[in-house]
Amino acid sequence: MKRNFIAVFFFLLFSFSWLIITQIPYASAELSTGNNLATPNIINELSLTPEQRELLKEQRYQERYKMINTRNKIRLKELELRHELEKKEINREAVDKILAELKKLQSNILEQRVEAILKMKEILTPEQFEKLQSISEQRYKNRGRFGSKINRVKKQE
Repeated sequence: MKRNFIAVFFFLLFSFSWLIITQIPYASAELSTGNNLATPNIINELSLTPEQRELLKEQRYQERYKMINTRNKIRLKELELRHELEKKEINREAVDKILAELKKLQSNILEQRVEAILKMKEILTPEQFEKLQSISEQRYKNRGRFGSKINRVKKQE
């Protein structure tokens, strides 16, 4: 029974995490990581000014730094949760406290993504942002199932 509880608990935890992470469409998530701006083709397509390039580069660094920090905190809390659940006597208060902290950290990731998009909108012109969104959406459509490179190659053939 205890194993069933643990299995169901982790299933619900990961399902909840997945729901939070996928609340923003992939295109927006890709915008927030700044990965779009790493390729010269996209930089040329957007016709970024040198100032915009620098601002976006700094913004991407700041965001990635925060995201890495938050994800590491989540990993530590997940480890703490596993540790609590593996104990012979489960302390429900401790589990609930860790769960609350995990939920808060996961919502922080969503907030960071939205904040990054808003900052990017401040840097780019409306036309540039719209162009970036359409490029991102096209990339997302071309990714195939789970972003597999194999699927992309098959589609091109």
